[in-house]
Amino acid sequence: MDMKTRVKRLIRTPFFTALYIVLRPFGKVSVSLDGTRAVFRFRSVEELARAWSFAGERRVFSELLQHVKPGDTVWDVGANVGTHAVIFAKKVGSEGNVVAFEPEPGTRSTLEHNIALNRLANVQVLSFALGGTDSQQTLFVDSRPGSGKHSLVATDGYHETAIEVCTGDSLTESLSGGIPNVVKIDVEGYELQVLKGMVNTLADQRCRVVFCEVHTAALEANGDDPNAVEEMLRSGGFTQFERSQRGDQVHLIALKA
Repeated sequence: MDMKTRVKRLIRTPFFTALYIVLRPFGKVSVSLDGTRAVFRFRSVEELARAWSFAGERRVFSELLQHVKPGDTVWDVGANVGTHAVIFAKKVGSEGNVVAFEPEPGTRSTLEHNIALNRLANVQVLSFALGGTDSQQTLFVDSRPGSGKHSLVATDGYHETAIEVCTGDSLTESLSGGIPNVVKIDVEGYELQVLKGMVNTLADQRCRVVFCEVHTAALEANGDDPNAVEEMLRSGGFTQFERSQRGDQVHLIALKA
């Protein structure tokens, strides 16, 4: 069974349907991960399931959080509605910073709403994407609430919108916290381009943890080699790798010694 089918079955379970009916009048749900509680808005069963399960990444996200420290600066590249950014912000505390990159306007609005719901003052939301060059590009948007499938990789059936793309290396001096200590990347097959645009950032010793969701099929469809993701991280000084498989995706946590 492929990942898309598994997710569809998950959100159609009686549990999420019943939970949606109960919570729909409130429009928000409270969830907890490793003792950290957060509140998220939802407008559909899909968004409720995404918030409840942390986009289906509860286990690997818990593992990633073990490497996040109070006072850290975290970049959430492809922040979507903020399931990860909100927890990051609570983990790093008032002395830390989270920079959330989300170029799709509707999704970004929900992200900002979730930040406000959790009364967070240490999250900076940016309306552009990260990539290999500073440019204007086309974002392919799945308009279904909670889908999380917007991509800079051409996708049939999605509507198109023009967005700004910047390299990570061009931003480190202007963003809160400077060089990120932790980088989370979930960009639906565009991850190699994101890494190419932050070579200097990755090589900086202050950047010590990268979590990357490697979309193997999307990378190959775009003419990229999925193995190049780990190769680029090794070139940046990362030597320890934790991997887990989810369908045709690989969750990769890269660490420096």
